Amino acid sequence: MKHCWEHKIFEDCLEKVVYTTKVLSKDYLENGTFPIVSQEDGLISGYWNNENDLFHIKKPIVVFGDHTRVLKYIDFDFVIGADGVKILQPIDTIQAKYLFYYLCWYNVPSLGYSRHYKLLKEINLPVPPIEEQKAICAELDALSLVIEKKKEQIKQLDNLAQSIFYDTFGDPATNKRNFTITNIGKIAVLKSGNSEANNSMEGDLPYVKVGDMNISGNENYITTSSRFVDRLSNKKNIFPKGTIIFPKRGGAIGTNKKRLCKVDICCDLNTMGVIPDKGVVEPLYVFQYFKNIDLGRLCNGATIPQINNGDIAPLKILLPPLSLQQTFAERIEGIERQKELINQSIREVQTLFDSRMDYYFRD
Repeated sequence: MKHCWEHKIFEDCLEKVVYTTKVLSKDYLENGTFPIVSQEDGLISGYWNNENDLFHIKKPIVVFGDHTRVLKYIDFDFVIGADGVKILQPIDTIQAKYLFYYLCWYNVPSLGYSRHYKLLKEINLPVPPIEEQKAICAELDALSLVIEKKKEQIKQLDNLAQSIFYDTFGDPATNKRNFTITNIGKIAVLKSGNSEANNSMEGDLPYVKVGDMNISGNENYITTSSRFVDRLSNKKNIFPKGTIIFPKRGGAIGTNKKRLCKVDICCDLNTMGVIPDKGVVEPLYVFQYFKNIDLGRLCNGATIPQINNGDIAPLKILLPPLSLQQTFAERIEGIERQKELINQSIREVQTLFDSRMDYYFRD
């Protein structure tokens, strides 16, 4: 144990919390007076206007998603969203930010959609003196800020790419440049992923699930995966380089998880691929076009939302001259090179951040 540090049973580190009314997700407002904090990924999930439902913060807290394992550091009054929100109010000798960073490092194992708070109860929290906690948090805050600023640069470059799209082709909704209008089914092959590929986990072909779209390097373009399959045994199921992929089943539809494959891949059954005809369209153009489409509105299915080939094929798309599409693609590739340099820097800072957390939190 580090000098002057003690270990505390997790629940001995928390004060008792009296919860206010929890608001169901179906009742969230898009605009309102008070923010709603739930167990979803984003910091703010919606808004509410009834002040009586407000949870007042006396000092910062940590919100833990009992189902999702999402962690949030909260230092403002809010309304509690739906089921699964656990409010962790640390005792006075523990900084909320320190608890937040420790739990981020601890990385609670997934139990699916089961509840996870029971795993927190197993923790013996290492607790340094309060001033040392503050110093640790200050260092980790500084590294986090660097990462966030670099991610903001990525967002700005993405916005630039969107602006270039409109500058080059105009607004697809109005088509004032009178480009030919066709549909996706005529300029691309559509097919679903293959669940059978999941039976093999060795090979030279990346095997991508919906969750893999968020791993480092795959946030916009699929480049890698932690799972691989044999290329030869999956010939018919390959999505070639230049394929646009996105979720076709479940809650991930409509979450803007659209990716362009920079390498050949194989996907699971929950994923759909749009394979552009490169003799007619430039994949980067089709990818940018798809970014403007809300796939969530195409969902069907009584219990589990899903989209199929028949939903995607009729979608209208402008067909500018291929040379103009290629000029656009060249400009986007230039932006992507800038983004890769920034992403490399993010990975380096993230590695440092992770190593510092290991230094402080690992026994």
